[in-house]
Amino acid sequence: MTPAVVLITGAGRGLGLGLLQHYSSLKDHVVIAAVRNTEHENCHSLKGMSCGSGSRVILVKIDNVSPSDPKDAMALLQEKFKIQHIDVLIANAGICEHLVPLEDADLTEINQLMTVNTWSLLQLYQAALPMFMRASQPKLVYISSVLGSISSAAENTQWTGAYGLSKAAGNFLIQKIRSENEHLRAMAIDAGFVQTEMGNRGAKFAGLMEAPVTLEESVKGVTGQIGSCWDDEKSVRAFTSYDGGVHLW
Repeated sequence: MTPAVVLITGAGRGLGLGLLQHYSSLKDHVVIAAVRNTEHENCHSLKGMSCGSGSRVILVKIDNVSPSDPKDAMALLQEKFKIQHIDVLIANAGICEHLVPLEDADLTEINQLMTVNTWSLLQLYQAALPMFMRASQPKLVYISSVLGSISSAAENTQWTGAYGLSKAAGNFLIQKIRSENEHLRAMAIDAGFVQTEMGNRGAKFAGLMEAPVTLEESVKGVTGQIGSCWDDEKSVRAFTSYDGGVHLW
């Protein structure tokens, strides 16, 4: 049986690590853990991670601020590891910084958010496209947020404008990729307000003790949505949430 190949960015911690643990526990999976620094102490345990029968984890370097990392990683996978296709690519790595009203936002800081949360998605798509085309039913998954919903922008708190902008732009990219490539299933999924380092930091900023969604709930929901058949007609109007709900674009 040909193993399913899943690539996850930001796989060294938080939601990315949770997704890595989920997919690597399954049978017959090659899970590619993309991290900013493969030599970081947090990544040492990834190399010896316990896996399901016939499954393994491969570590590659993809830093979202690097324009060359995605192409280099795809070349390494093909040349060294003889992996010629990707079934699922989860663009999970991202940042949530600069929580200020837009009137106080610094363009340099917004550009950083756009580079990490948005342009990296386009670079991943471009680099992985040949490997997507060799898969029978490939999926490109963008970990988005309700804060990236333009329809809900007026309802969201004033300090999430810059982050929401970067996620809304990522959502737009997903929609355009869907329309331009019928072979690839491109989808945006809101992972929820998750109890990760980033999520809990945002929760404290909002006056909460911690984020409301556990990591286990988010991982279960996100992987469930990836595995389900998301209605293309619905995708024209909305993107899905980890809990099965939908957000208008």
